[in-house]
Amino acid sequence: MSQPDRPGLKQTSLRETRGGSDNRRALLRIIRRYLRKLLIWLPGGTVILPRVRWVYRRLPFLDWRRKRYAASEARRIRSAVKAKCNRFVIIIDYEVFGINYGEMINVLALARYINAQNCHVDLYLAKTEFLFEDKTGDCHYKVFYRFENPIDSVEFYINDIVHMAEALLSPELSSVQIISANEFEEVVNSSDDQYLLFEDFVRDCRFMIGDCFNLLNKLLAESTETVKDYVLFSSDEFKPDISKSFPNGPYVSWNCRYSAHDTYRQTTPGEFRKGYEYLRTRFPSRRILIVSDPIGCQHYSALAQELEIDDLLFSREYSTDLLGDAALIMNSEFFFFIRGGGIGIFPILSRMPYEMSGPLGHETMWDRRRLTSWQEESQRFVVESSHRPI
Repeated sequence: MSQPDRPGLKQTSLRETRGGSDNRRALLRIIRRYLRKLLIWLPGGTVILPRVRWVYRRLPFLDWRRKRYAASEARRIRSAVKAKCNRFVIIIDYEVFGINYGEMINVLALARYINAQNCHVDLYLAKTEFLFEDKTGDCHYKVFYRFENPIDSVEFYINDIVHMAEALLSPELSSVQIISANEFEEVVNSSDDQYLLFEDFVRDCRFMIGDCFNLLNKLLAESTETVKDYVLFSSDEFKPDISKSFPNGPYVSWNCRYSAHDTYRQTTPGEFRKGYEYLRTRFPSRRILIVSDPIGCQHYSALAQELEIDDLLFSREYSTDLLGDAALIMNSEFFFFIRGGGIGIFPILSRMPYEMSGPLGHETMWDRRRLTSWQEESQRFVVESSHRPI
């Protein structure tokens, strides 16, 4: 196989140099991209690059570097809005991204921020065909099983994301499309007057989703309360998605994650007992709803029977998709989890009371006490060192 053409600066877009005071930062981005392309071009570069990334992520001040990148991207977005750029593009590259719910919710919140500026967002789900690749004797992303057949699970995931995006974004100011690898190249290299979020990451096929939370944190910290109210999720917008069969009356929600592959993230029997006793003591007159996927609800229902707990509700009885689960959570009086799943992002991106404990991934704390810049006294996140039970 012949080596690709030697990379040069002329291959890199200079659109990110708009904005006067950001020219130096834009130039540094271009230089970093050039060095990355040069490294890939060199013999053995594709092997060396992942190791360089591994070392880079373990250098000191990682949180500071993440916040610095978020601040830079926030300035670029605000400059584009000020320059009256009416079309923003977000591309989710599933060859890089893989199956993930929590990070995708952050993407939708970021799109809602752009809608709040009265700007249009085109959301592209690119290269979803890679989610079906058979690399391990089964579907490549084995951590996600909604059904016994992994192909059915992937198809359900894609449809779930599209449905959720269409429901949570402004229909007048957004569009959601699934595009192939060839169409991905056309969109990225479009000459239309558009603003491509995380352009450097997208063009280089790098993982950019992890920075969405930190970027949103920065953008909302400098936004009006009106914009925050538009972006943050509220109970009212989810009411149409609550099953009519769900019993009336106040309740609290508790997310218990389940996976047959990373079992250390599951709620242990001891934690389940203590969590139940804590919620029952704190909310003696409220029902407790366990939120999990169908397999998880089956697991924790059996566990509750073993522990002789017989007054729980389970989301599988009232919801068939992520939006339905989110509706149940957002209309509860309080949300709770211990090392829960990505659906916990909904309460974090809201003003509803919650108490959560778990490790952080790409997210960085806003300050020593708060995870988000909008966090209130009724919201508490305790950072753990890992997903494994203590």
